[in-house]
Amino acid sequence: MKVHFIPAPVRLFHWGIALLIVLNLYIFEHGKNFHQYAGYTCVGLVVMRALLGRFFYEKKFSFDRFELRISELKIFVHGLLKGNKRDFVGHNPIASYVYLLIWLLVCLLGVSGFLMKEIDYFWGNETLEEAHEIMSNGLIALVLLHFIGITQDSLSMKRKTWKRMFTGKDS
Repeated sequence: MKVHFIPAPVRLFHWGIALLIVLNLYIFEHGKNFHQYAGYTCVGLVVMRALLGRFFYEKKFSFDRFELRISELKIFVHGLLKGNKRDFVGHNPIASYVYLLIWLLVCLLGVSGFLMKEIDYFWGNETLEEAHEIMSNGLIALVLLHFIGITQDSLSMKRKTWKRMFTGKDS
């Protein structure tokens, strides 16, 4: 069994982003200052996390390590359906797409929120508000996929995948 270590700064960014997402979705009143500043902070954390992965830890936690080839995704999904277990040092192909989409949606939510609140030209534009809401719902769906993936990996690989973001390792 491989032990995958996740350093504390990577985990801190993960939990900071996760906390801000939960606060903005379920606690802070939409359109109010706390919601707005939490969204901007979340975007800043995503950007900083991307830079951290790119320039530190020998690029081990960089987006470059994400498996984003469609051919690999097909092979991985086919293997899952057949019950084949395949371990990855980083994220598997499905997780790579889910995480990339989560981070992309967080950034797009920040941009659309900024356009709604800060740029008078877009003030009151229902299309932008609807797009913001659709992206927010998409983010919820992706977070649920994230939890399903952690559960699936924990069960199929017989390890405590969920433990990585608390202790840094899965054993």
